[in-house]
Amino acid sequence: MNPDSQAHVQSFIRFFIISLSNARMYTIGHPQVARMLVKAYESLAAALEHNSHLSFILLEDHVVLNEMRLPHSFYTMRFAEVFRERGCSHIKVLSTLTSQELGELVNAMAMPKQALPENLSSILLGTIYLSEDGLNVSGDEEILLPTLKDLPQYELEQFREIQETIRTRKHINVSGLYKLVGGFIKVFRQEQPILHALIPLRLLDEYTYTHSTNACLLNLAQAISLGIEGQLLHDIGVAALLHDIGKLTIPEEILTKTDKLTEKEWQIVREHPIKGALFLMDNPGIPRLAVIVAFEHHLKFNLSGYPSVNTSWQQNICSHMTAISDFF
Repeated sequence: MNPDSQAHVQSFIRFFIISLSNARMYTIGHPQVARMLVKAYESLAAALEHNSHLSFILLEDHVVLNEMRLPHSFYTMRFAEVFRERGCSHIKVLSTLTSQELGELVNAMAMPKQALPENLSSILLGTIYLSEDGLNVSGDEEILLPTLKDLPQYELEQFREIQETIRTRKHINVSGLYKLVGGFIKVFRQEQPILHALIPLRLLDEYTYTHSTNACLLNLAQAISLGIEGQLLHDIGVAALLHDIGKLTIPEEILTKTDKLTEKEWQIVREHPIKGALFLMDNPGIPRLAVIVAFEHHLKFNLSGYPSVNTSWQQNICSHMTAISDFF
C-alpha cells in the first residue's frame, strides 16, 4: 500500500472514532456526527481509489491494514477496541462502499449492546481466532473480550469496597483511596501510555469503575503536565475519583433512563453535587479538595451550570481539570 493510501486510512480511523464518540455522547443526527462521517467517508473513498478492498485485522490494541501494522496511536487503539468489544476482529471494506453504509455502521455501534449490522454489502465483519490449526478467520464466530488479569485484584476490590461504603453511608477508607491513586501515579512515572492503562477497566460498569478511574487518570495527566507533585497530586487524583459520588444517591431508574428526563427528574440529578460534597464532608481524612470538586464540577467555567452560586464565586483549578476529564 502506498504512503498516500495509508495516510488516508489513518485519517479515516481518526474521523470514524470522533464521529462515533459524538454519536454516543449526543445522537447520530447531531451536526458534528454528520460532519465527521463525511470526512471519514471521503478519507476511506480516497484510500479505496487505488485498492479494490481494505482488510483490517485487529490484534489487541493494534490495527493491521493489508498485512501492514499501522502506527500506534490513540485512534488506532480506540478503533481496535470498539470493534473488539462487539466481538469483531476482522473488517473488510470493499470499493463499492457508500456513505449510507458507513453511517449505518456508526449508528449501530453508537447504541449500547446493539449487534453489528449484517446487511452491509460493502463492509464485511468477522472474527479472527486461534485454534490448533493456527490462525483462522470467521464471519460468525465470537471471540472473548480481554480478561482483567492485568489489573491487580486488590485495586478492584478496594474500589468496590469504597463504593459499597458510600452506598451504605459508612465512612470511607481513605488509605485505600490513596493506594489506588498511588498506583495510577506509578503508571505515569513508568511512562506507560495513559490510555493503554484504561483498556482493561472498560470491561466494567461505566460509572462504577471506568468513569471514575478514567477521570482520575486524566486529572493526573493534566496535573503532571502543570508540574504538580507530592501530596497535592495525590489529592487531585482522589478528588477526581470521588467527584461523582453524589450520583449514588440518585435512583437507578433515573440514572439509566434512556428517554428524556422530566423536570422533576432533572432536579434530582442536579442535586448530586451538593449531596456528594455533604457526604464527603462527613468523612474524616477526605481531602478538602475532594469536597470542593464534588460541589463544583458541574458549575461550568462561566458559572452557568449547577448548583447556583454567587457571580463572584472563584472555582478551584482542580474543579476545572475534573470538569474537562468528566466531559472527555
